[in-house]
Amino acid sequence: MTRGDYVRDAVAFVALTSATLLPWDSHSLLGDRSVLNTALMAACIVLSVLSLTTTYLHRSGVVPHWSTGAVMLTRAAMNVPLVLMVAVSIAIDVAGDSWIATGMGIGMALAFAGALLAAQPRQAELNDLPDPTKPARISLITARVITTVGVVITVVAFIFTISAISGDWGDYLSGRYQAAEVFTAFLFVLASIVLALPSWRASAAGGLAVVAWAGPAAAMGAVQGILYDIVPETFYIDTSQVFETTHMGAYGLTLFLVAAGALYASPGFRAATGPVEAPRMYVAAVTYLLAASAIMLGSFSITVLLSQGMNVPWWAIMVDLVTCTLIAGLFVVAAIAAVVVPTRSRIPVAVIVGVALVLGLIATAIMLAVPYVTPSRQYVIPMVAVPIIVALAVTVPAPMRRFYSEAKAARPPASGLDPHMVAAAHSPATPAEQLQWIAANVPVLRPAVAANPATYDALVQWLAALDDPAVNEALAQRQEVPVKPRASGATS
Repeated sequence: MTRGDYVRDAVAFVALTSATLLPWDSHSLLGDRSVLNTALMAACIVLSVLSLTTTYLHRSGVVPHWSTGAVMLTRAAMNVPLVLMVAVSIAIDVAGDSWIATGMGIGMALAFAGALLAAQPRQAELNDLPDPTKPARISLITARVITTVGVVITVVAFIFTISAISGDWGDYLSGRYQAAEVFTAFLFVLASIVLALPSWRASAAGGLAVVAWAGPAAAMGAVQGILYDIVPETFYIDTSQVFETTHMGAYGLTLFLVAAGALYASPGFRAATGPVEAPRMYVAAVTYLLAASAIMLGSFSITVLLSQGMNVPWWAIMVDLVTCTLIAGLFVVAAIAAVVVPTRSRIPVAVIVGVALVLGLIATAIMLAVPYVTPSRQYVIPMVAVPIIVALAVTVPAPMRRFYSEAKAARPPASGLDPHMVAAAHSPATPAEQLQWIAANVPVLRPAVAANPATYDALVQWLAALDDPAVNEALAQRQEVPVKPRASGATS
């Protein structure tokens, strides 16, 4: 088992067990959930938790007659009941004429994500298979199906919102607030498409960006659910933060967001997207995350303007508007830096998101001071969580540290080339390894390396394959002198 397998199993266990303590649907909120329904939910969750043990039982030799394929199939089958229960709840909510039908609580979202994560193949299992293509393909298809269903559900919620505003519900809302509700529902349609894009395009970087967003969303949703259910007299938590429905404009996409995060975190999805250079994937994921957050905050600013005057103090509206706009602008600058100068973007990006984090913390603290105003996940995650995630992404992973250090080593000093490096490129006494490094990392000195009589044959052939005019000229003038024995392989 790999370290990633242990982490994913631990996350799935926490998600499944915490789901039993959090609001599952509207009946949980109203306190009229039937004993049979509760028992069925608990049985499905217990079965999914037990499925996590199958891999360890197989690896420890308790069930040695099982093949790797049989273990994968058994574990997936044990998670089917919980997935079906969630699917039925979604269908009942869509078919009902109000949120009282069932709805979807944060507990259901975490249970759904936990079951999907538990059902996925482990990296160690894929390593054992002679051909992991088939399970990887199944993981990709599963991600495409579930995220596409999410798009359909958000479209349905958008239609229901327009229909409700056109009917009796619209009589109780001002025109500006009606526009805010429609605009928000439309944003969630766009967000659902963004969630589905990594599966449709088989993008590892896009999937990683969704995982980075889904983790804080799940954690914050769980905390809000606990505060809502256990200590409601101490903390004011808006119902829409722990419960969503396709009716009454209360659909927040949390269910499919955390589900997509679970699917994209699986080794099967990563295997289906093909090999990707780690630094390139991290830089692309950071860019996606910053761009999506900037769009989210810009849209949030529009929503704030539309809802102006709806029992929210004017100064709170101004704080929202200014901070959202400033942080969105900072994210755009950071995303541009990551794309234009990826090898030099670590410090600028870290500084920019650090400033954004300070602004986000201040704005969130101010909003918490406003009575009966709860900062939503769509507000707090880009304000606080995204800057932290981006800063960690460009500083902590070992591939990123190597990427930036190697890029820094390859850059010449600001005043010009290092005189010692120039002398080494021309000197016949320079070791072959150093000549190889200079040729690979300092293009301007390649003609000097090509003319150096100490350059070994394989490196000469590599330089000739570049078809650089200056290098070709140096090779043409190269004198035939004894060549040093080759000390290492050719640069590639």
